[in-house]
Amino acid sequence: MLDDLMSALKGGTTPNELTPDVTELCGAIRPGVDPVYVPVRPEPGCTVSNCYPNVTRVVAERGGSQVYGWALWRQPGFMVEAEHHAAWRTPDGELIDVTPHADGEARILFLPDPGRVWEGVTIPNVRRPLTNHPLMAGYLWTCGALDRLRAEHARPGGNPVAEAAAMHVTLAVNNQLRLRMLGRNDLVRLVEKATGVTVTVGPSPKDKADRRRRDRKRKKRDG
Repeated sequence: MLDDLMSALKGGTTPNELTPDVTELCGAIRPGVDPVYVPVRPEPGCTVSNCYPNVTRVVAERGGSQVYGWALWRQPGFMVEAEHHAAWRTPDGELIDVTPHADGEARILFLPDPGRVWEGVTIPNVRRPLTNHPLMAGYLWTCGALDRLRAEHARPGGNPVAEAAAMHVTLAVNNQLRLRMLGRNDLVRLVEKATGVTVTVGPSPKDKADRRRRDRKRKKRDG
């Protein structure tokens, strides 16, 4: 559920075209290599957020090879993001994404990067902001902190309870920053999309402060 929620909170979708910001991001990761659109065709038994074991199993069962690279996501006016990913090269040479996506993507924009091999530890996402909002720097920092916590959570000898707790706290901070940038209703919509549960929320701290301020003015005026 946490991975699904993080995916939805990311809010990005597959770019419909190679916009300059997406091209710039690709050039920073893998100069001289063009991204390609790859169809999403989940194989039986493949699960969300498990691309590496998904592809490994499909290769073992049906041949072909595993191709490492980056799935590219874009949220207009907010951020472009590259998420390390694995796709399946069939014995016939076709490139397929066998991993289902929480948001139901039918295809992904994929930047091949055979030099960046997954070795059991989370590979941080690469992000570029599309806004100068003053809170964006803090948001990107908490995104990076989440990546680091997920990597620590997977390391041998780690403390999964402490690391999971730290991850949840950092995610909460991340969500608050995003809420303030994108608006409360947008965040609620994304949470509902991730969980399938209707979310009922009370007033935000800002709403409460504004209400208290109005009450004081009214009392002063009426008193």
